Amino acid sequence: MFLSARTGKGLGVLFDAVDRVHAARGARVTTGELNRLLARATQANAPKADKGNQPVRILFGSQIGTAPPTFAVSINHPVDLHFSYRRYLENRIREAFGFEGTPIRLKVRHRAHRRRS
Repeated sequence: MFLSARTGKGLGVLFDAVDRVHAARGARVTTGELNRLLARATQANAPKADKGNQPVRILFGSQIGTAPPTFAVSINHPVDLHFSYRRYLENRIREAFGFEGTPIRLKVRHRAHRRRS
């Protein structure tokens, strides 16, 4: 954004942007919408683990907080997602749901393995 401190030109655009970012910061996304987005994102680009060669699948995701928007993503192995893949998911979420100008938190959880008796 271009602003002029001397003339005040561009301040209206700045305040409009501030209002959009503030509204996006408190927005909620349904679990169904998020899971459809995650399915499309993983189909286009498969998840990568931070360490190891085990294939990673995203099981589901949900929004667990606002201000800033916080999302939990459950995966099938007790590894973390590679930082570049986390950034990829954050960018897909930002584009799809309009989280312009606000940080997105992505928490990765793994499914606990059940022991058979």
